Formats: sequence, structure tokens, C-alpha cells
Amino acid sequence: MARRQTLVLAGVVAAVASAGQAADMAPPLSVAMASGGWAATFASEARWFSWSGTRGTPTTVAANGGAGTQLYVPAALQLVGLPGDDLKVELLARGGWVTARQSTVGLAGEVATPTDTVASGTFT
Repeated sequence: MARRQTLVLAGVVAAVASAGQAADMAPPLSVAMASGGWAATFASEARWFSWSGTRGTPTTVAANGGAGTQLYVPAALQLVGLPGDDLKVELLARGGWVTARQSTVGLAGEVATPTDTVASGTFT
């Protein structure tokens, strides 16, 4: 019988900065900004997975047990600003990092790489 363990360590870090705000008083993200104000939001979490089984992969080659781990760390950054009375700028970037290993008797594999990165912007 295969055994699977999952541990999700989630922590969202949000930082909001706006012109005229005290350093220790971050407003809710839904608060309207005055002209010239900017807000920055960063979010990330770490997800760790591990697995093991009585059969390896591929089962035709590795009949003995196998095991593996994976660490996945997605992240996002959003910047919203009002540089003027009639212009709003919204910038968003998403990406992350993943590392994974798997091993069975005689076979092993490992990868560590950034995830797909997406960037977008809106000017209204």
C-alpha cells in the first residue's frame, strides 16, 4: 500500500505602502488611493510534499519501493499606482520555484527550476 504525506506551509506576506500613510498603519487593499499614491502587494507560500510506495516507477523496471519529495514556492507581486488624476497603473508578476527528487533502487531523478513567469500591465 502506498503512503503519501503532504505538508503545506502557507504564509502570505502582504505589504502595503501608500503616500501619506504611517509606516505601521497599512490600509486595506480596497481603500481608494489619493493621486500620486502607490500600493504594493507581495504573496508567497511554501508547499512541501513527500511520497513513498512499495513499487518504484516505472514498475516494469523498478520493482522495489520508491520515494520522493517536492518543494514548490509560488510568488506574486502586484503594484497599483495613481501617478496622476486621470491615470491608473496596475502591474502584476507571478512566478516561483520548484525542486523535486525521486529515487528507487538503481534509478533516481532530480530537478530544480523556476516556474513559468507571467507579467502583465494595465494603464487606464
